[in-house]
Amino acid sequence: MIDKLHLKTQDIVNLDKLPKIDSVHNYAQVPDAQYRKCIVIRNGSKHFLTIKTLPYLNNLSPTEIQLNPSNWGSFSLIKNTLNKITNLEALKVLRIDHAVDIERPIEATFYSLRVKHKQDCTVFNENMFKRGVLTGYYLGSKSSPELYCIYDKGFQLSSNGSCKRDKSHNLGTRTRIEVRQKKKKILLPNFLDLPKYQEISPFNNIEWLEMNNLMENDERSQALQTLIRKDGLTNVYQQLNNHNNFKRNYKMLMSQVSFSDELTNSYWCNLGQFFGDDNG
Repeated sequence: MIDKLHLKTQDIVNLDKLPKIDSVHNYAQVPDAQYRKCIVIRNGSKHFLTIKTLPYLNNLSPTEIQLNPSNWGSFSLIKNTLNKITNLEALKVLRIDHAVDIERPIEATFYSLRVKHKQDCTVFNENMFKRGVLTGYYLGSKSSPELYCIYDKGFQLSSNGSCKRDKSHNLGTRTRIEVRQKKKKILLPNFLDLPKYQEISPFNNIEWLEMNNLMENDERSQALQTLIRKDGLTNVYQQLNNHNNFKRNYKMLMSQVSFSDELTNSYWCNLGQFFGDDNG
């Protein structure tokens, strides 16, 4: 799915022309530090749309638009809404978040998932992790044009009030993997080209490595598994890969499992429903 979308346009939009969205009733004009006019549209805890226009400073885009496409249900509804207030061909993408949910616990991703060329791993809450509660982590620098955010989706829903915290929400069993892209990492900068992501995978750099069960009694295997369970695969890979020889030295201890294809197929399946027959 496309979870978040941040757009800009050189047009000054007339918020009075913004049409009502069916079944969405919470329209609020809110103050903003950078723009004279700002409207936020929500349905309960679900964010649909934020539009900011008439900037105080000339170096800002005349209008910025933030959406949560997964809450809209269809691309055509977004297009029809925005087409009432601006020229769709002028809309440019500032940020896009690609997301997939998997039925695997967050700990499993921490121990087995790595992203090629991403060396930084930052746990959301270090104190919580030390107490044995891992809720999520970042792979990559937060200033990077591409950041991976991996977190326990059930915990996130319970924390923001979308559901009550009890066993029915499968806390710890459902993980969300997000690829947050901006600047040079945005492959399709034009809003109307977004349906082309049905032929592009943002998840190709993800690898899944598991310990080889046939080597479980090997001392090196046990030592490696202890390190991974303490620091996570990304950090251990970085520590032991000084000369780019991790896979050579440890290929007998760990097996690479096909995983990026699973993510891509799930992503494309969701996009197929979201875009329908819309080709832009």
